[in-house]
Amino acid sequence: MRAWKNCKFIMALLLTAPALLAANGNGSALFTTTISGPAQPVAEGAEVRIHVVLTNVSEQTIFVQSPPGSGQAEAYYTVQVWDEHGAEAKMTDYGRAARSQRFGGSQSLTGVPPGGKFEQDTLVSKQFDMSAPGDYTIQLSRAFSHDPKDGSILAVKGLHEPIDGIVKSNQITVTVVPD
Repeated sequence: MRAWKNCKFIMALLLTAPALLAANGNGSALFTTTISGPAQPVAEGAEVRIHVVLTNVSEQTIFVQSPPGSGQAEAYYTVQVWDEHGAEAKMTDYGRAARSQRFGGSQSLTGVPPGGKFEQDTLVSKQFDMSAPGDYTIQLSRAFSHDPKDGSILAVKGLHEPIDGIVKSNQITVTVVPD
């Protein structure tokens, strides 16, 4: 009986290994998230918009939850911003709502085939106070889960759904200069 329990544990560990790999952000993830921002310094008070690309690097379709349109990636990504001293930038009321997923409205579910991309934008300066001149480091993360009914992969926000792992984006630096 004990051998059977150990066998079940090992099987469960082997089955969850892909989720563990995706959670640690290495190259064997189910999907990658790449962000890009302004190449030039941004004037204080100006919008800071980030482009987000989710790339399916798995061998099956990934279903991505998102609000309609290409904006508001913050509805399903956790956005983090640090100032040049490593302290988290102050969130706006909108940023707190985005972090806690207090959004109304509809959502869509898009299938991203293997090798496919899903692109969105997010207005980071709407979520964080980036008005002071300096360098800001930005990174996004997104959770995923496996549908227990059919094993499909669902890229989710991860606050209310059970999650199997988290994929983090690259980090970028945006420089804000006096106007």
